Amino acid sequence: MYQQLAKYLSQYKQVSIPQVGTFELVPQSAKLDVASKLIYPPAYSTRYSDSVSVKEHQLNFLAIDLNAGRDQVMEELESFGGELKRKIQGGVFSWKGIGRLEGKETTTVFHPEVFVSEGLKPIAAEKVLRKNVQHAVLRGEQEVFSASFYDEEKIFIKKVHVPTLIGWIAVALSALLILYFVYRNNFSATSSGTRMKVSPAKESPTYK
Repeated sequence: MYQQLAKYLSQYKQVSIPQVGTFELVPQSAKLDVASKLIYPPAYSTRYSDSVSVKEHQLNFLAIDLNAGRDQVMEELESFGGELKRKIQGGVFSWKGIGRLEGKETTTVFHPEVFVSEGLKPIAAEKVLRKNVQHAVLRGEQEVFSASFYDEEKIFIKKVHVPTLIGWIAVALSALLILYFVYRNNFSATSSGTRMKVSPAKESPTYK
């Protein structure tokens, strides 16, 4: 029965045992141990309550796993709980992977164990300082690295000299002044050339 109850607890995170109590797996987030420089993976800690509430789902699971009827499973579970209670009252009972139950007068003290999923192990945590780290970024439709992009920008800035920049500013100001004077003189786009006054030609003398 221990194996079936532990399996149900592992899959559904809660199991109840008559005359003993209810066990629940509570998730714990990953933890950083600064002293040992290790990151411990997410785990589960077992929580114990002396209240009992055997669910239908638990009975059906045990009936299928034990290949027995529901009533028979309930009887076996009651018998198992009574035996476990006597063991606890007689001293300390350890349930591997779950915790340790200790009987003290009329109460039961539970010392939980941390349950870690298989395949998850602590990993080393080292502080890494990186300089000039490249990150892929999009520039238009082209993917470039941020470090190389930054270098290109620095090169471009170096190429732009102050005299050249001043020259471009002067050109822009000149264009603006020309546009301003043309606007003030009511310039027409259909006109061209300068206006000249044309006098009629004098009649040439005739000789007989």
